[in-house]
Amino acid sequence: MKQIYHAENECKGHSAPLSVAGDGEAFRDYLLIAIRCACLRVQLSQNEMESVGVALRGRLVAPEIALEWLGEIGAIQFVDIGEVSQ
Repeated sequence: MKQIYHAENECKGHSAPLSVAGDGEAFRDYLLIAIRCACLRVQLSQNEMESVGVALRGRLVAPEIALEWLGEIGAIQFVDIGEVSQ
């Protein structure tokens, strides 16, 4: 039995329905949706990181606030600033 996935159910953190275990085509469809959602999350993170950079470049936020902002969005792990001395 193939399940139909609707757009409003995408990217809401739903786990795969139990009935996909015996239906390879349904699982394939579900996996494609999950990959698409992951790509959208990556793009959102990239946009937020770029927003931090624009705000910092424009002196709209202090470096300390930019670091906090990056921490809040979970992107601080991607920013290698080395050791910071004050």
